[in-house]
Amino acid sequence: MERHALYRIYQIDRILREGRYPNCRELAERFEVHRRTVERDIEVMRDQMGAPIEFDRGRGGYHYASSGFSLPQVRLTEGEMVAVYLGQKLLLQYAGTPYEAQIRQALEKIALLLPNEVSMDLAQVDRGISFGFEAARGDQELVTGYFTKLNTAVANCEAVEIGYFAPSTGQTTRRRVDGYHLHLRDGAWYLIGHCHLRGKIRLFALDRILELALSGEKFERSSEFIISEFLADAWGLERGETLVEIAVRFDPFPARYIRERVWHSSQILEELQDGSVILRVRVSGVGEFMRWVLRFGASAEVLEPAELREAVRREAEGMVGRYGGRIAE
Repeated sequence: MERHALYRIYQIDRILREGRYPNCRELAERFEVHRRTVERDIEVMRDQMGAPIEFDRGRGGYHYASSGFSLPQVRLTEGEMVAVYLGQKLLLQYAGTPYEAQIRQALEKIALLLPNEVSMDLAQVDRGISFGFEAARGDQELVTGYFTKLNTAVANCEAVEIGYFAPSTGQTTRRRVDGYHLHLRDGAWYLIGHCHLRGKIRLFALDRILELALSGEKFERSSEFIISEFLADAWGLERGETLVEIAVRFDPFPARYIRERVWHSSQILEELQDGSVILRVRVSGVGEFMRWVLRFGASAEVLEPAELREAVRREAEGMVGRYGGRIAE
């Protein structure tokens, strides 16, 4: 904590108010930082916060030349303190990444601005509010190690060599990847980048990486890659070669659920007289969408495209066959 600039500034202010006439060498030793760091702290206090700090050559240290100055005080309402507490719980749900330490430091700095004594019933907050998160996927120690390396590689535009297991084929391949972005979805971390083996941008789940090594070679990041645009057309994370126009009719009961949120940026809802609704979207890749619509069972009917309608039919036939029945023509 003594290495935090905010902590040092508040401690320097306290020492000056006590009339102890500290110098930069003494303060640097106290906070275990370089002397120049303390000089910058004093410059910030004097030039940006208006502190009347002067150096007394006779006493060999700094002091306040006039009284009446006080550092800015931050006062949080009870609601804001609850928000900070809940924010901590949210941010630390995915502890283990390199950002965990930074999150903790940020919260510690916020705590420094609070009064010495704060009265708040956190047990009552916990009784009234909870969060449902997808459990983090994969071996956390392994994934955290990969994340640390990949975070550095992405920041430095350094290609990586990976051994990757693809569950869709059951095969393991070696690939060189120019990593552009790390993305968290449904409890799993993904590396998004240019795959030299496939010659296109692909996604790689970190928990499916079997081995990882930094190549030591730099790559030029594509200026055309923008993560929001890359994911905009996908239903989830899956991307296909072309955009597909999809229409699904939902019976009146699930239609209430469909109306409650925006499922995709391209969606259009068409209301029908019997209370049902047709959801129209334009997405890249249909596998994830098909798995989603199957959750509604017989309450949802794929109208188009014909290929997706047939794929859902085959899936339904397989389910009926497994349970010893058949689909009527």
